[in-house]
Amino acid sequence: MSNQLETRSSEKINFAVKNQLIQTLVKKASGKTGRALREFLSKSDQPIQDLATSDLIKNNAAWVIECLLPLLYKHKNDLHETDAHVGTMALEIIEGLAYDHIYLLTPLLHDQDELIRAQAADLLGLVGNPKAAEALIATLQDPSPRVRSSALTSLGRLADKQAIPAIERLLQTEDDSWVIFSCIKSLERIGGRRATKILLDLLKRDDEFILAAAIESLGEIGSRGIIRYMLKTLAYPSARILERMSTALISILQRDSLVLDSSRSAAARLSKQTRADLISFFTMCASSLTINYVTRVRAIDILGKLKAEEILAHLEN
Repeated sequence: MSNQLETRSSEKINFAVKNQLIQTLVKKASGKTGRALREFLSKSDQPIQDLATSDLIKNNAAWVIECLLPLLYKHKNDLHETDAHVGTMALEIIEGLAYDHIYLLTPLLHDQDELIRAQAADLLGLVGNPKAAEALIATLQDPSPRVRSSALTSLGRLADKQAIPAIERLLQTEDDSWVIFSCIKSLERIGGRRATKILLDLLKRDDEFILAAAIESLGEIGSRGIIRYMLKTLAYPSARILERMSTALISILQRDSLVLDSSRSAAARLSKQTRADLISFFTMCASSLTINYVTRVRAIDILGKLKAEEILAHLEN
């Protein structure tokens, strides 16, 4: 029993000593102490690393950021090895400190290393300072698809509408499917009429991967005004696109409170032509044997809420 108490007491002393060492290194704030702190954190156990995360966020922000940035880049730092937990710890600390110090991160967008540029772009989005938008917009011209995709994701997080023209220009020349997908998700998060219009233009693409992504995003941000255009542009969809269209249209209808109940007043809020187009579309969904039964059941439910008497004969069959 006494040995256990001595061990616990020793652990508490070591913990306190290590904590004090962290504070001393931070106060010195020099190049040598920066390297010493990185080495110490890399070799420490997880409790000390967790303590450092909360303590360092309270300290000299600019110096701590500069000190810990090398820990993010396992393949290019001045240590022999950086484990995943150390990188995560460094990322969490930098994210907590960098809002007023993004000038320390933006130069990394021009690093020769593609991975560093991509991680810097990701980090600027996580930090959330809208002042980073200009640098991220410029990064959309980066030669690396990975970096462009990271910049787009961060612009979506910042939800800055000034990014929309640059994203629109990029879509005119971009041929990487994943970057185009990132454009779509960024436009979805930014939202607004112009973003919706750009997404609608993508419905003319032949790539089903792009089509499915654009439809899904339109389901998230679209309104009843785009329903007829969607149905007209995709008049003969494949089974996969039919299911995505069904989900998106139901999302739009529910968000606009058009078919949340079975009252005639809800259905009547749609124009006569839009209602007719929806009945035709959901009848096609209900009768299709190539899509899953859940989509068919939802289509029949919508037809009921639209008071579609045309479906009665189909249901009887």
